[in-house]
Amino acid sequence: MKRVLITGGTSGIGLPTAHRLAESQSAIVINGRNSERGGQARAAILARKPDANVRFIAADVSTQDGVSGLLAAAMDGFGGPIDVLVNSAGGEFIPTLFHE
Repeated sequence: MKRVLITGGTSGIGLPTAHRLAESQSAIVINGRNSERGGQARAAILARKPDANVRFIAADVSTQDGVSGLLAAAMDGFGGPIDVLVNSAGGEFIPTLFHE
């Protein structure tokens, strides 16, 4: 089973990507800044695929602290490393996922 992190997973292209990956039996963490939208996105995925392994983690990936916290929480939730990153978060920033 692939472990997938989708930034911007509550809307735009991230949400249908999460739906599709849930159908492929991947373990999924969707990310966004808004917990309410995150809960709604997770519920929508579970409505279509009740046995989906999907969780939501709120974090702002436009900040180093947000990225660090998201990665730590996702890997902790997965019980291991992330296999696939789908970076679909919108905004006017340079993603810092792999900067130290």
